[in-house]
Amino acid sequence: MRHPTARTPACAPPPQQTILLGRSGGNVDEARQDSVGDWAAFGADLAVFVRDLHRVDLMGASRTGDLSWYRGGALQSCDEWISGCLRDCRGTVGGDLDVVSLERLWRSALALPEPADAPMWLHGDLKPTHLLVRQGSLHAVIDFGSLSVGFPDAEHSTVWDLPAQGRQAYWNAMDLDDATWERARLHHIRSPVG
Repeated sequence: MRHPTARTPACAPPPQQTILLGRSGGNVDEARQDSVGDWAAFGADLAVFVRDLHRVDLMGASRTGDLSWYRGGALQSCDEWISGCLRDCRGTVGGDLDVVSLERLWRSALALPEPADAPMWLHGDLKPTHLLVRQGSLHAVIDFGSLSVGFPDAEHSTVWDLPAQGRQAYWNAMDLDDATWERARLHHIRSPVG
Protein backbone atom coordinates (compact mmCIF):
# COMPACT_ATOMS: atom_id res chain seq x y z
CA MET A 1 0.00 0.00 0.00
CA ARG A 2 1.37 3.42 -0.93
CA HIS A 3 0.87 6.06 1.76
CA PRO A 4 0.30 9.82 1.55
CA THR A 5 3.36 12.02 1.76
CA ALA A 6 3.75 15.19 3.81
CA ARG A 7 3.55 18.57 2.12
CA THR A 8 3.58 22.09 3.45
CA PRO A 9 0.19 23.45 4.60
CA ALA A 10 0.16 25.79 1.59
CA CYS A 11 0.21 22.68 -0.60
CA ALA A 12 -2.28 20.66 1.41
CA PRO A 13 -4.67 18.62 -0.73
CA PRO A 14 -7.37 20.86 -2.24
CA PRO A 15 -11.04 19.84 -2.10
CA GLN A 16 -11.90 16.82 -4.24
CA GLN A 17 -8.27 15.61 -4.44
CA THR A 18 -7.81 11.87 -4.35
CA ILE A 19 -5.07 9.96 -2.58
CA LEU A 20 -4.54 6.62 -4.29
CA LEU A 21 -3.44 3.72 -2.15
CA GLY A 22 -1.45 1.86 -4.78
CA ARG A 23 -3.83 -0.74 -6.25
CA SER A 24 -4.39 -0.78 -10.01
CA GLY A 25 -6.62 -2.60 -12.48
CA GLY A 26 -10.38 -3.05 -12.50
CA ASN A 27 -13.34 -0.76 -11.97
CA VAL A 28 -13.56 1.67 -9.06
CA ASP A 29 -16.71 1.95 -6.96
CA GLU A 30 -17.89 3.42 -3.65
CA ALA A 31 -17.57 1.26 -0.53
CA ARG A 32 -20.78 -0.80 -0.34
CA GLN A 33 -21.84 -4.28 0.69
CA ASP A 34 -21.51 -5.51 -2.90
CA SER A 35 -18.19 -3.79 -3.68
CA VAL A 36 -16.05 -4.71 -0.64
CA GLY A 37 -14.72 -8.25 -0.61
CA ASP A 38 -13.49 -8.41 3.00
CA TRP A 39 -14.76 -5.82 5.46
CA ALA A 40 -12.15 -6.69 8.10
CA ALA A 41 -9.32 -6.06 5.60
CA PHE A 42 -11.09 -2.88 4.45
CA GLY A 43 -11.31 -1.57 8.04
CA ALA A 44 -7.65 -2.37 8.67
CA ASP A 45 -6.59 -0.65 5.41
CA LEU A 46 -8.65 2.42 6.29
CA ALA A 47 -6.93 2.52 9.68
CA VAL A 48 -3.52 2.52 7.96
CA PHE A 49 -4.58 5.50 5.82
CA VAL A 50 -6.01 7.42 8.81
CA ARG A 51 -3.01 6.69 11.03
CA ASP A 52 -0.63 7.88 8.28
CA LEU A 53 -2.66 11.05 7.68
CA HIS A 54 -2.71 11.80 11.42
CA ARG A 55 1.08 11.43 11.53
CA VAL A 56 1.69 14.10 8.88
CA ASP A 57 3.39 17.05 10.56
CA LEU A 58 1.17 20.13 10.96
CA MET A 59 4.12 22.30 9.87
CA GLY A 60 2.73 25.27 11.76
CA ALA A 61 -0.93 24.78 10.87
CA SER A 62 -3.30 25.18 13.81
CA ARG A 63 -6.95 24.88 14.67
CA THR A 64 -7.87 28.38 13.45
CA GLY A 65 -9.75 29.91 10.54
CA ASP A 66 -10.65 27.47 7.76
CA LEU A 67 -8.91 24.63 9.60
CA SER A 68 -11.18 24.96 12.65
CA TRP A 69 -14.72 23.66 12.71
CA TYR A 70 -16.92 21.46 14.85
CA ARG A 71 -15.73 18.09 13.49
CA GLY A 72 -12.31 18.47 15.05
CA GLY A 73 -13.45 19.96 18.33
CA ALA A 74 -14.40 18.49 21.66
CA LEU A 75 -17.97 17.31 22.20
CA GLN A 76 -18.42 19.84 25.02
CA SER A 77 -18.19 22.70 22.52
CA CYS A 78 -21.32 21.33 20.79
CA ASP A 79 -23.41 20.80 23.93
CA GLU A 80 -25.66 23.86 23.73
CA TRP A 81 -26.28 23.31 20.02
CA ILE A 82 -26.94 19.54 20.24
CA SER A 83 -29.03 19.78 23.42
CA GLY A 84 -31.19 22.38 21.67
CA CYS A 85 -31.55 20.16 18.59
CA LEU A 86 -32.56 17.21 20.76
CA ARG A 87 -35.18 19.37 22.53
CA ASP A 88 -36.50 20.45 19.12
CA CYS A 89 -36.64 16.80 17.99
CA ARG A 90 -39.05 15.96 20.83
CA GLY A 91 -41.71 18.12 19.20
CA THR A 92 -41.04 17.39 15.54
CA VAL A 93 -40.24 13.68 15.09
CA GLY A 94 -42.65 12.08 17.53
CA GLY A 95 -42.08 8.38 18.13
CA ASP A 96 -39.89 7.92 15.04
CA LEU A 97 -36.77 8.77 17.06
CA ASP A 98 -35.90 7.70 20.59
CA VAL A 99 -34.83 11.16 21.75
CA VAL A 100 -34.64 10.11 25.41
CA SER A 101 -32.00 7.47 24.59
CA LEU A 102 -30.08 9.93 22.41
CA GLU A 103 -30.10 12.48 25.22
CA ARG A 104 -28.85 9.84 27.67
CA LEU A 105 -26.03 8.87 25.27
CA TRP A 106 -25.17 12.53 24.72
CA ARG A 107 -24.96 13.24 28.47
CA SER A 108 -22.80 10.15 29.05
CA ALA A 109 -20.39 11.27 26.32
CA LEU A 110 -20.08 14.73 27.86
CA ALA A 111 -18.93 13.06 31.08
CA LEU A 112 -16.02 11.33 29.29
CA PRO A 113 -12.54 12.82 29.63
CA GLU A 114 -11.49 15.32 26.97
CA PRO A 115 -9.32 13.95 24.14
CA ALA A 116 -5.69 13.65 25.19
CA ASP A 117 -4.28 13.70 21.66
CA ALA A 118 -2.70 16.80 20.24
CA PRO A 119 -4.57 18.30 17.25
CA MET A 120 -3.69 16.67 13.93
CA TRP A 121 -4.69 16.70 10.26
CA LEU A 122 -8.19 15.30 9.75
CA HIS A 123 -9.78 14.23 6.48
CA GLY A 124 -13.05 15.28 8.08
CA ASP A 125 -15.53 13.16 6.09
CA LEU A 126 -14.52 9.52 5.74
CA LYS A 127 -18.00 8.29 4.90
CA PRO A 128 -18.26 5.23 2.61
CA THR A 129 -19.05 7.35 -0.48
CA HIS A 130 -15.58 8.94 -0.11
CA LEU A 131 -13.84 5.56 0.13
CA LEU A 132 -13.29 3.99 -3.26
CA VAL A 133 -12.92 0.27 -3.81
CA ARG A 134 -11.14 -1.61 -6.58
CA GLN A 135 -11.11 -5.41 -6.77
CA GLY A 136 -12.86 -5.60 -3.40
CA SER A 137 -10.24 -3.56 -1.49
CA LEU A 138 -9.80 0.06 -0.42
CA HIS A 139 -8.25 1.86 -3.39
CA ALA A 140 -8.58 5.60 -2.80
CA VAL A 141 -9.82 8.24 -0.39
CA ILE A 142 -11.48 11.22 -2.04
CA ASP A 143 -13.02 14.59 -1.17
CA PHE A 144 -10.67 16.53 1.05
CA GLY A 145 -13.08 19.49 1.20
CA SER A 146 -13.44 19.01 4.96
CA LEU A 147 -9.69 18.91 5.65
CA SER A 148 -9.11 20.42 9.07
CA VAL A 149 -6.96 20.33 12.18
CA GLY A 150 -8.37 18.91 15.38
CA PHE A 151 -8.91 15.95 17.67
CA PRO A 152 -9.30 12.58 15.91
CA ASP A 153 -12.54 11.50 17.66
CA ALA A 154 -14.80 12.87 14.94
CA GLU A 155 -12.53 11.37 12.27
CA HIS A 156 -13.34 7.93 13.65
CA SER A 157 -17.08 8.64 13.78
CA THR A 158 -17.94 7.72 10.19
CA VAL A 159 -16.48 4.24 10.73
CA TRP A 160 -19.81 3.54 12.47
CA ASP A 161 -21.29 3.46 8.93
CA LEU A 162 -19.24 0.34 8.14
CA PRO A 163 -20.43 -3.20 8.87
CA ALA A 164 -19.40 -4.61 12.25
CA GLN A 165 -16.38 -6.52 10.87
CA GLY A 166 -14.98 -3.33 9.30
CA ARG A 167 -15.58 -1.26 12.45
CA GLN A 168 -13.94 -3.86 14.69
CA ALA A 169 -10.88 -4.24 12.42
CA TYR A 170 -10.49 -0.45 12.26
CA TRP A 171 -10.82 -0.11 16.04
CA ASN A 172 -8.27 -2.88 16.61
CA ALA A 173 -5.79 -1.52 14.05
CA MET A 174 -6.05 2.02 15.43
CA ASP A 175 -5.73 0.69 19.00
CA LEU A 176 -8.39 3.13 20.19
CA ASP A 177 -9.28 3.31 23.87
CA ASP A 178 -12.90 2.97 24.96
CA ALA A 179 -13.36 6.70 25.68
CA THR A 180 -12.14 7.69 22.21
CA TRP A 181 -14.41 5.10 20.57
CA GLU A 182 -17.41 6.28 22.61
CA ARG A 183 -16.73 9.94 21.73
CA ALA A 184 -16.48 8.86 18.07
CA ARG A 185 -19.88 7.17 18.32
CA LEU A 186 -21.41 10.33 19.77
CA HIS A 187 -19.85 12.47 17.06
CA HIS A 188 -21.54 10.11 14.60
CA ILE A 189 -24.91 10.51 16.33
CA ARG A 190 -24.37 14.26 16.57
CA SER A 191 -24.07 14.73 12.81
CA PRO A 192 -27.67 13.95 11.76
CA VAL A 193 -29.18 15.44 14.94
CA GLY A 194 -27.47 18.80 14.51
